[in-house]
Amino acid sequence: MEAQIVTAKGNARWVRVIAEPETVDGRCTRIYGSFQDIDERKRAELETLSAIEEKDRILESIGDAFFAVNKEWTVTYWNDRAEEVLSRPRREILHRNMWEVYADAVGTPFYTYTHKAIAENAAQHFVACYETLGIWFEVSAFPSPGGLSVFFRDVTGRKQSELVQRELNQKLQAYTEELVASNKGLEQFSYIVSHNLRAPVANIIGLGELLRQEGYPAEAKKTFLDGLLENVWRLDTVIRDLNTMLQAKKGLGERTEPVNLAELVEDIQGSIHNLMEESQVQIITDFGIGEFSTIRSYLQSIFHNLITNSIKYGQPGVPPIIEIGSRLSQAGVVITYRDNGLGIDLEKRRNQVFGLYKRFHRHVEGKGMGLFMVKTQVEALGGKISVSSEVNKGTEFTMEFKLLP
Repeated sequence: MEAQIVTAKGNARWVRVIAEPETVDGRCTRIYGSFQDIDERKRAELETLSAIEEKDRILESIGDAFFAVNKEWTVTYWNDRAEEVLSRPRREILHRNMWEVYADAVGTPFYTYTHKAIAENAAQHFVACYETLGIWFEVSAFPSPGGLSVFFRDVTGRKQSELVQRELNQKLQAYTEELVASNKGLEQFSYIVSHNLRAPVANIIGLGELLRQEGYPAEAKKTFLDGLLENVWRLDTVIRDLNTMLQAKKGLGERTEPVNLAELVEDIQGSIHNLMEESQVQIITDFGIGEFSTIRSYLQSIFHNLITNSIKYGQPGVPPIIEIGSRLSQAGVVITYRDNGLGIDLEKRRNQVFGLYKRFHRHVEGKGMGLFMVKTQVEALGGKISVSSEVNKGTEFTMEFKLLP
């Protein structure tokens, strides 16, 4: 036995007592034994036990869930909070292999980061969702010579709030972009009204007043009438352009559908067959993604405008070569369009490329509506378009679209 005694001098000491009786005819006649001074060892042992109890009290009182494993991933500690959060009593997990009990967590961030902590002997901090329980955890894993100590807490509420906030921010960003786009559209309309509508209207009013006046010879009045008619036609052209711009977003109510890119290009080639034969156009396609869901009429209009533009603005004496490709990216679908045409001096004209009534080559008839319509419809589909170009080397457009369900 081990016991604490009080010496003759009044000191309390721990001793180990070993005793054995000697018997004669079944009666104990004397006892042989010894006392061993174990005071130092015992006090150290009691201090260790006290420290362990103190550690247990701390680990049980902290707000975080906590568990510990040794180098072989055997669970050596599992506090009350861990029992509560993971719905796993300690009797079911202590002295068992962590990844045998939680086989569903193998391959997840919980497995990856805890193994990394031991392999690199460096603390790891991360946030991940335990799909089985649908709970987000904030985890801190600390390696030690004996294994790993892991503190974790349920942050599902916070994470859901962050996700809601992120979604709201994305919606706000999208709304802001829509407002900016709408504002640009209003600027375009304002430009048309102030420049392209007012001028012919003013001319019509002026010529009408001249026609009302007497004294002008018939020849002069015929000139006034011709001018009046010319301005009426100009006014009609502007109104039709306005109508085209309004129609550009009318199709947004159409349902999306899977659109086969190769078939779409073939349809366009068929519709401009004579123009292509006359210009000896070669279209090369490389569709890494063959189809995706979008509004067919919009995409057809985009491709049609780009192809006819490339034919219109080809280099003299050089048959147009058009290359169209598609691929998947993290954001969605990327479509590239490249030609070997006249190109655009982007150092001077970059901000005007997609502008309304902006033309860069005057030797070909046109109104400067094509690229404006392309950008308008790409953005209406939730995409974005960029351009790179060199004079006499061609132009490349890159369009990025989000994948739609």
